[in-house]
Amino acid sequence: MKFVALFFRLVKYFCFFLYELVAANIVVAKMVLSPKFYFKSAAVHYVSKMKNKAELILITNSITLTPGTLVMDADLKNGHVWVHVMSADTLERVKRNLLIFPEGKVLEAVRRHR
Repeated sequence: MKFVALFFRLVKYFCFFLYELVAANIVVAKMVLSPKFYFKSAAVHYVSKMKNKAELILITNSITLTPGTLVMDADLKNGHVWVHVMSADTLERVKRNLLIFPEGKVLEAVRRHR
């Protein structure tokens, strides 16, 4: 029964991820095709709440697969993640939209509710 519940939570996460992936592709395509150059790239340091390597690998792969973002480095022991983003309005917004919100979705998918 635990496996079935985990399977459905992971399917829910992957549906969320596919939606975010398509939305990010549209935003990046608009930025690239726009005649104005308004890229404001940044490197963001983030301390993850992930407790094991599998969780951290899942979130870093999800971030890297999202257009306009790239995980530059991840410390699997301490949960430190360095991400390069193509468009950064404010660092707090980047952390909230690209790191904290998806991380919550991963935690919801892989951990049981208490």
